[in-house]
Amino acid sequence: AQLGLASADKALGSVEPEYDSVEGAIRLRDFIAEDTNREALSNLELTLLAWVVSRVRASLGAHSYQLDGLAEVLGAGRIWTPHVPEIAAIKDATDAALPLRALGSRGTRPAGVFRDLAGRLVEGVAA
Repeated sequence: AQLGLASADKALGSVEPEYDSVEGAIRLRDFIAEDTNREALSNLELTLLAWVVSRVRASLGAHSYQLDGLAEVLGAGRIWTPHVPEIAAIKDATDAALPLRALGSRGTRPAGVFRDLAGRLVEGVAA
């Protein structure tokens, strides 16, 4: 992971709305923010671009709780939407090595989520 950070100008983090994942995201955020770590990587220009929230189950109260606090913990304006839902279509496409659109109507909504996030990434890297 550090080799990737050494070669990047901007990092995009992924976090799940689970306690352990949020704690890991905090560690990544703090690692990138620390000048001595960026110096050790020989990459003083490294910044944290944003966070993509994945495997979201809207029906879980624990996920709602974690989502409500992410902006405060990881930075206001750095939590990108839409969030990636945890749905069978994504797992099915991954397991079959197929694009989501190959699943027909089941893949349309999650494919749109990834399209929107990819657009945000292109904009963020260009800025």
